[in-house]
Amino acid sequence: MQQILHSLHYFPCVAYFCAWARSERVLIDVGEHYAKQSYRNRTRILTSQGALDLIIPVKKTEPKQATQTIEIDYSQKWIDLHLRSIKTAYGKAPFFAYYFEEFEAIYQTKIPLLADFNLQLLTVCRKILQLPQAPEICLAYVQDTENQAITDYRNTIHPKLPIPNMLENSLKPYTQVFGKSFAPNMSIIDLIFCEGIYAKKYLDL
Repeated sequence: MQQILHSLHYFPCVAYFCAWARSERVLIDVGEHYAKQSYRNRTRILTSQGALDLIIPVKKTEPKQATQTIEIDYSQKWIDLHLRSIKTAYGKAPFFAYYFEEFEAIYQTKIPLLADFNLQLLTVCRKILQLPQAPEICLAYVQDTENQAITDYRNTIHPKLPIPNMLENSLKPYTQVFGKSFAPNMSIIDLIFCEGIYAKKYLDL
């Protein structure tokens, strides 16, 4: 059985879902220690000026604090910034009108915990991508992945690291809104808004 272990990301990158689509069991660890400057609170979209990181501000964290306890900082006006940036980047994408409002509604509910917010977005993405494997949410830190034959992506799918070798070949070009050359491994919303109903076929190839 192909098993993978992910952290819980904010609109995960395409490689995250390529791994998911090829696995029979998907575990998501929210009991792990929260890591700053990771995809846990950021996503990367493609704009007319190139790649742009959208970052969710969080309240002050303690060392070795579990991801599931991290609180979003709504004193900062990040929601309007993120939604405006997404609209500007993808408003002319072929499938933007089909999916944006469902994502927008989640932002407007102002969910207190980062993990709960990310999970709601992830649930909508999974529905759109028609992924049959529901993720198993792990409240306690997952250890001993080698003996359980679990491929651990928690620290390898990271904005400051190259795409893992085993996933790089999965990131085939598709038509994006901006850019003369293909920008691989953007946020999953790049694939969803550009490919829509064909996104599942892209992941399955």
